Parts: sequence; structure tokens; C-alpha cells
Amino acid sequence: MATPPFFTLLDQHPDGVLCLSLHGDLSYDTTAFARRAIARALLAARELLIDLQGLESVDPFGLALLLKASRTSGVRVTNPSPATREACRRTDTDLRAA
Repeated sequence: MATPPFFTLLDQHPDGVLCLSLHGDLSYDTTAFARRAIARALLAARELLIDLQGLESVDPFGLALLLKASRTSGVRVTNPSPATREACRRTDTDLRAA
């Protein structure tokens, strides 16, 4: 079975923080899926950690979604993948400063 171009995994940490892991290509074609996954996770928890380690590519639409999410109360982004770091470098964006 082939891996889909984008998927998410949701895990609850012992401290109660939800961790949403993003995997694959975060692009124009997949940002709607990621946006819905983030919204659902935020309904379930006050604190959400978005793990970016599994992202293989991030286009400007995906980066905009990550910026918006990182500015949402109770949301932190962590573990930027090489693709995420490259997208930030190309656009002079710092997700940690958002």
C-alpha cells in the first residue's frame, strides 16, 4: 500500500498536551486537510503541539498555514523538518518568533 501524499497522526502526551504530527507534502493541495486536522485537535485540547518533523516538502501555502497556527493561542510548532527549515529560509520566516 502506498503512503498518501499527506497524513496526520494525533497522540496525547501524559501531561495532557495533544501532539499533531504532520507527514508528507504540505502544499496548496493538502493545506485544507491540515487545517481541518488542526481545528479538530484544538477542539479536543487547550494545548496543541504540532510536530513538523515528518514534512517532506512545504510550499508557501503550507508555510502560511503553519504561521497562522503558530500564532493561535495554545499552539506550539516543533521539530521543523529540513523541508520546513528550507521554506522558512527561502521566505525569511521564523516560525519560532510567530
